[in-house]
Amino acid sequence: MRARKFLGNYLSAQDVSEPLFLHFEKFEETKFEDSDRPKCIAHFRHEPKSLVMNSTNLNRMIAHFGTDETDDWIGKPVILYVDKEVPMGGKLVEGLRLRAPTEKEIQLGQASPF
Repeated sequence: MRARKFLGNYLSAQDVSEPLFLHFEKFEETKFEDSDRPKCIAHFRHEPKSLVMNSTNLNRMIAHFGTDETDDWIGKPVILYVDKEVPMGGKLVEGLRLRAPTEKEIQLGQASPF
């Protein structure tokens, strides 16, 4: 179940208590004050919060879909889950990851817990 105790426009590990079966809805670029480059933001169907796409998730989706054109990903299913061992600043922290759904997950329209 989703834990919506944390406010904000962007998904974080605290928002996701189990893997979520989602569909990409749209993408946009947003410039944040703490970055000199715009970031890719993914919006999902039926999910009020969006995801700031980091390079790991972008590269995984490029490999999965075979294209770096995000418009081609719209409507496609993905699984969003928490990885408890994301390296950041010399430590392991919780972070969000995207992966391709299995055929069974696509048929069921839901993510399998792992």
